[in-house]
Amino acid sequence: LMIRGNGDQMLVSIGGVAPGHYTLRDYGENGPNRSAAVDLATDQTVDLSTVSNAVDVSGRLEMSSGSPLPKVTMIQLNSGGSIKRPASSGGSFGLRSVPPGEYTGQATRSPGPLYIVQMAASGAEIHGHHITIGTDPVLLAAMLARGSAGLSGYARRDGKGVGGVLVLLVPEHPQDNPELFRLDQSDSDGSFSLIRIVAGNYTLVAIENGWSLEWSRPEVLAPYLARGVKLRITEQQTRLDLPSPVDVQ
Repeated sequence: LMIRGNGDQMLVSIGGVAPGHYTLRDYGENGPNRSAAVDLATDQTVDLSTVSNAVDVSGRLEMSSGSPLPKVTMIQLNSGGSIKRPASSGGSFGLRSVPPGEYTGQATRSPGPLYIVQMAASGAEIHGHHITIGTDPVLLAAMLARGSAGLSGYARRDGKGVGGVLVLLVPEHPQDNPELFRLDQSDSDGSFSLIRIVAGNYTLVAIENGWSLEWSRPEVLAPYLARGVKLRITEQQTRLDLPSPVDVQ
C-alpha cells in the first residue's frame, strides 16, 4: 500500500497488508483531518491530497420513554469498520473526522441492548437507521429504547396447534428497522415465545413453510401482514400473553 500526500511526495509505504476494507486517516497537528476508505485486493496507491476532508458528527441521544440515558451508552457508526464514542450523561456526543460515506447507526450499552427507534439529521440523509454523510458537518438526533418485553402465544389452524411454523413479529416500518424483527418456531402444540421486544407497533404472523421465504423483502411479506395480528408494545410491558391464537397462513 503506497500513500501519497501533496503532489508526488510519498508519506508512507505499508507492506504485508491483508486484503480487506480499511480506513486511512491522515493525522495533523490537531488530530485526523482527512480520511479515505480503501478496499485492498492487490497493490494500491492512495493519494490523500485528493480526498475530501472528513466531517464532524455531533448530536444527542434520548430515551423514547423520557427516562435518563443509561450509563456508558455508546453511539456507533458502522461501515465495514466502526466509529464510536460514549455519550455524556445528558446524551450529547461528538464523532470527529468521519469520512464521507454510508453508515448504519447503532447504540450500545453495558449490560443489555439498546435500539435506535428513530433518527433525524441535518447535513446528512437519513433512511431508517442508515445515514449518508457528505462533506457538511452533521447534527444527529436519535431516540433509543430498551428491548425488554416478552410475548407468548399459540399458532393454530382450525382450532388446532401447528408445530414447526415461522412465527414472526414485524415492526411498523420493516424496511427501516430490520433489527426489530423477532422470530420463533412454534412447538408441536403451536406454542411460541418471543423475547427482547422493543416498544412500538407490530404485526404478528405465523407462516407454514415460512423458513424458505425471503421474508426480509417487503413485497414477499406484505400478503401475510394483511392477515396478521396488530400489536402495540409499551415500555411498561415486560410480559404479554397473546389473548387469542394467531392464524397459521
